[in-house]
Amino acid sequence: VQKPGSTNLFYIFTTGSTTFDYSIVDMTLSGGNGDVTSKNVLMHPSSTERSTAVRKPNGIDFWIIGHEIGNNTFFVYELTNSGVSAVPVLSSVGLMQITGGDEIGYVKANPDRTKLAMAVRYDNLFEIFDFDNATGIISNAITFPATYPYSYGVEFSPDGSRLYMSGGLSAAYLYKVDMTAPNPAAII
Repeated sequence: VQKPGSTNLFYIFTTGSTTFDYSIVDMTLSGGNGDVTSKNVLMHPSSTERSTAVRKPNGIDFWIIGHEIGNNTFFVYELTNSGVSAVPVLSSVGLMQITGGDEIGYVKANPDRTKLAMAVRYDNLFEIFDFDNATGIISNAITFPATYPYSYGVEFSPDGSRLYMSGGLSAAYLYKVDMTAPNPAAII
Protein backbone atom coordinates (compact mmCIF):
# COMPACT_ATOMS: atom_id res chain seq x y z
CA VAL A 1 0.00 0.00 0.00
CA GLN A 2 1.41 3.38 -0.98
CA LYS A 3 1.96 5.59 2.07
CA PRO A 4 -0.58 8.44 1.95
CA GLY A 5 1.08 11.66 0.84
CA SER A 6 4.19 9.92 -0.52
CA THR A 7 5.12 8.96 -4.06
CA ASN A 8 8.09 6.82 -3.00
CA LEU A 9 7.21 4.95 0.20
CA PHE A 10 5.21 1.73 0.21
CA TYR A 11 4.03 -0.51 3.07
CA ILE A 12 4.15 -4.26 2.64
CA PHE A 13 1.84 -5.98 5.14
CA THR A 14 2.61 -9.61 5.95
CA THR A 15 1.31 -12.31 8.22
CA GLY A 16 3.99 -14.35 9.92
CA SER A 17 3.29 -17.67 11.59
CA THR A 18 0.98 -15.88 14.04
CA THR A 19 1.77 -12.15 13.79
CA PHE A 20 0.81 -9.24 11.56
CA ASP A 21 3.83 -7.19 10.47
CA TYR A 22 4.82 -4.51 8.01
CA SER A 23 7.91 -3.47 6.12
CA ILE A 24 8.53 -0.17 4.34
CA VAL A 25 10.09 0.10 0.88
CA ASP A 26 11.61 3.36 -0.37
CA MET A 27 11.55 3.32 -4.18
CA THR A 28 14.19 6.10 -4.45
CA LEU A 29 16.87 3.71 -3.15
CA SER A 30 19.02 1.21 -5.08
CA GLY A 31 19.03 3.21 -8.28
CA GLY A 32 15.22 3.46 -8.39
CA ASN A 33 14.66 -0.28 -7.83
CA GLY A 34 13.71 0.34 -4.20
CA ASP A 35 15.00 -1.06 -0.94
CA VAL A 36 13.55 -2.02 2.42
CA THR A 37 14.08 0.67 5.07
CA SER A 38 12.08 -0.99 7.90
CA LYS A 39 11.61 -4.75 7.98
CA ASN A 40 9.05 -6.94 9.77
CA VAL A 41 7.83 -4.33 12.25
CA LEU A 42 5.33 -5.97 14.60
CA MET A 43 1.91 -4.41 14.09
CA HIS A 44 -0.40 -6.93 15.78
CA PRO A 45 0.66 -9.93 17.92
CA SER A 46 -2.04 -12.38 16.78
CA SER A 47 -3.13 -12.85 13.18
CA THR A 48 -4.61 -15.27 10.69
CA GLU A 49 -3.43 -15.00 7.07
CA ARG A 50 -6.40 -12.75 6.25
CA SER A 51 -5.55 -9.15 5.42
CA THR A 52 -6.86 -6.40 3.23
CA ALA A 53 -6.55 -2.64 2.79
CA VAL A 54 -9.59 -0.39 2.34
CA ARG A 55 -9.37 3.24 1.28
CA LYS A 56 -11.02 5.59 3.76
CA PRO A 57 -13.77 8.06 2.77
CA ASN A 58 -11.26 10.92 2.41
CA GLY A 59 -9.78 9.08 -0.60
CA ILE A 60 -6.26 9.36 0.84
CA ASP A 61 -5.87 7.22 3.95
CA PHE A 62 -6.46 3.47 4.44
CA TRP A 63 -7.83 0.98 6.90
CA ILE A 64 -5.57 -2.08 7.23
CA ILE A 65 -7.73 -5.04 8.28
CA GLY A 66 -6.80 -8.41 9.74
CA HIS A 67 -8.24 -11.11 12.02
CA GLU A 68 -6.86 -12.58 15.23
CA ILE A 69 -6.34 -16.32 15.84
CA GLY A 70 -8.32 -18.09 18.54
CA ASN A 71 -11.28 -15.71 18.73
CA ASN A 72 -13.73 -13.72 16.61
CA THR A 73 -11.86 -10.40 16.70
CA PHE A 74 -10.98 -8.26 13.70
CA PHE A 75 -8.27 -5.62 14.09
CA VAL A 76 -8.37 -2.47 11.96
CA TYR A 77 -5.46 -0.03 11.88
CA GLU A 78 -5.47 3.38 10.26
CA LEU A 79 -2.69 4.21 7.78
CA THR A 80 -2.14 7.94 7.21
CA ASN A 81 0.77 10.15 6.16
CA SER A 82 1.94 9.83 9.80
CA GLY A 83 2.20 6.05 9.45
CA VAL A 84 0.30 3.17 11.04
CA SER A 85 -1.84 4.02 14.08
CA ALA A 86 -0.61 2.59 17.37
CA VAL A 87 -4.02 1.38 18.55
CA PRO A 88 -6.41 -0.66 16.39
CA VAL A 89 -10.18 -0.61 16.24
CA LEU A 90 -11.25 -4.04 17.53
CA SER A 91 -14.54 -5.69 16.54
CA SER A 92 -15.60 -9.07 17.92
CA VAL A 93 -18.15 -10.46 15.49
CA GLY A 94 -18.86 -13.70 13.66
CA LEU A 95 -17.54 -17.15 14.43
CA MET A 96 -14.47 -18.01 16.49
CA GLN A 97 -11.30 -18.49 14.44
CA ILE A 98 -9.44 -21.30 16.15
CA THR A 99 -6.07 -22.69 15.13
CA GLY A 100 -5.67 -25.82 13.06
CA GLY A 101 -6.57 -24.36 9.70
CA ASP A 102 -9.29 -21.82 10.49
CA GLU A 103 -6.70 -19.11 10.03
CA ILE A 104 -6.61 -19.81 6.28
CA GLY A 105 -8.72 -17.92 3.72
CA TYR A 106 -9.33 -14.53 2.14
CA VAL A 107 -11.01 -11.37 3.42
CA LYS A 108 -12.11 -8.74 0.88
CA ALA A 109 -14.12 -5.51 0.86
CA ASN A 110 -16.84 -4.69 -1.64
CA PRO A 111 -16.30 -1.77 -4.07
CA ASP A 112 -18.25 0.78 -2.01
CA ARG A 113 -16.32 -0.31 1.12
CA THR A 114 -19.41 -1.10 3.25
CA LYS A 115 -19.13 -4.91 3.37
CA LEU A 116 -16.43 -7.48 4.04
CA ALA A 117 -16.53 -11.12 2.98
CA MET A 118 -14.38 -13.82 4.55
CA ALA A 119 -13.67 -17.50 3.91
CA VAL A 120 -12.98 -19.87 6.83
CA ARG A 121 -11.12 -22.80 5.26
CA TYR A 122 -11.59 -25.77 7.58
CA ASP A 123 -14.93 -24.69 9.01
CA ASN A 124 -16.12 -24.97 5.40
CA LEU A 125 -18.01 -21.69 5.44
CA PHE A 126 -18.12 -18.05 4.45
CA GLU A 127 -19.15 -14.93 6.35
CA ILE A 128 -20.25 -11.45 5.27
CA PHE A 129 -20.03 -8.40 7.56
CA ASP A 130 -21.03 -4.75 7.57
CA PHE A 131 -18.02 -2.41 7.54
CA ASP A 132 -18.28 1.18 8.78
CA ASN A 133 -15.67 2.94 6.67
CA ALA A 134 -15.84 6.07 8.83
CA THR A 135 -15.01 4.29 12.13
CA GLY A 136 -13.41 0.97 11.13
CA ILE A 137 -16.05 -1.00 13.05
CA ILE A 138 -17.09 -4.40 11.68
CA SER A 139 -20.54 -5.75 12.64
CA ASN A 140 -23.60 -7.82 11.68
CA ALA A 141 -22.21 -11.18 10.60
CA ILE A 142 -24.07 -13.25 8.04
CA THR A 143 -22.73 -16.79 8.43
CA PHE A 144 -23.28 -19.30 5.67
CA PRO A 145 -23.86 -22.93 6.66
CA ALA A 146 -20.77 -25.13 6.91
CA THR A 147 -21.40 -26.86 3.59
CA TYR A 148 -18.58 -25.38 1.46
CA PRO A 149 -15.62 -27.80 1.60
CA TYR A 150 -12.25 -26.11 2.02
CA SER A 151 -13.60 -22.58 1.50
CA TYR A 152 -10.82 -20.18 0.58
CA GLY A 153 -11.46 -17.32 -1.85
CA VAL A 154 -13.89 -14.40 -1.91
CA GLU A 155 -14.26 -11.51 -4.33
CA PHE A 156 -16.98 -8.99 -5.09
CA SER A 157 -18.10 -8.06 -8.59
CA PRO A 158 -17.02 -4.59 -9.77
CA ASP A 159 -20.49 -3.16 -9.01
CA GLY A 160 -20.76 -5.00 -5.67
CA SER A 161 -24.00 -6.75 -6.62
CA ARG A 162 -22.41 -10.22 -6.50
CA LEU A 163 -20.04 -12.04 -4.19
CA TYR A 164 -18.03 -14.92 -5.59
CA MET A 165 -17.01 -17.67 -3.14
CA SER A 166 -14.56 -20.42 -4.05
CA GLY A 167 -12.77 -23.36 -2.53
CA GLY A 168 -12.23 -27.06 -2.83
CA LEU A 169 -9.33 -29.45 -2.61
CA SER A 170 -9.37 -32.13 -5.30
CA ALA A 171 -12.44 -30.59 -6.95
CA ALA A 172 -12.84 -26.82 -7.03
CA TYR A 173 -16.11 -24.88 -6.85
CA LEU A 174 -17.31 -21.34 -7.39
CA TYR A 175 -20.57 -19.88 -6.05
CA LYS A 176 -22.18 -16.59 -6.99
CA VAL A 177 -24.15 -14.79 -4.25
CA ASP A 178 -26.77 -12.10 -4.92
CA MET A 179 -25.78 -9.21 -2.63
CA THR A 180 -28.91 -7.28 -3.64
CA ALA A 181 -31.16 -9.85 -1.92
CA PRO A 182 -33.43 -8.18 0.67
CA ASN A 183 -32.26 -9.97 3.86
CA PRO A 184 -29.58 -12.34 5.22
CA ALA A 185 -31.65 -15.49 4.63
CA ALA A 186 -32.18 -14.52 0.98
CA ILE A 187 -28.47 -13.74 0.59
CA ILE A 188 -27.56 -17.20 1.91
